[in-house]
Amino acid sequence: MFGDILLAGLGVLLFSVSPLISSVLIYVGVGRVLPKLSLGKPPQHYYQPQQTLQPPPQPQQVSAPRQSVPYQYGYGRIYSNGIAEFTVYSPYKAQIIKASISGTSYTTTDIAPNQLNVGYNNIKATFIANQGLILNTSYTIQLYLSDGQIVDIQALYS
Repeated sequence: MFGDILLAGLGVLLFSVSPLISSVLIYVGVGRVLPKLSLGKPPQHYYQPQQTLQPPPQPQQVSAPRQSVPYQYGYGRIYSNGIAEFTVYSPYKAQIIKASISGTSYTTTDIAPNQLNVGYNNIKATFIANQGLILNTSYTIQLYLSDGQIVDIQALYS
C-alpha cells in the first residue's frame, strides 16, 4: 500500500514536467489505494458471526447403479436377404429376447448370438420378410434385452 501512495505522490510531483505521465501515475496510484481503504465501512474483523460446526454427512449404503447401458458401436446393415448385422457394446451380460424394425411389423427371435457379453458383440438378426423396406434408407432396429433395456440400432438397408 505504501508503494501505491508513493506512486500517486510521484505523479503529483511530476505534474509540472509532464501532465500526461503524471496524470497516469496519479490515476494508477489512487486507483490501487482506494479499494484498500475501508472508506467508512466497519472492518470485517470486528463482527464475525458464530459458526456452528456440523459433523460431515455419513455416506449412505446404497447399491451402485449401472454406470452405463449397452449401445450400438458403428453403423449396422440390413441386407436384401433379411439379415441385419451390427455391433453392440455392453458393460454387462444380458440376453437378447427379440429384435424388431421400428415402423414395420418385422420382428424376430432368430438372433445370433442371443447373449450380450461384456465388451463388443457382433450380432446377426434374421428377419423373415423384408418387403417394403426402401433401398439406401436408414432404419431403427430395437433390441429387447432380458433386463428390460431397449437398445436402438441404426442400420442402412442395402
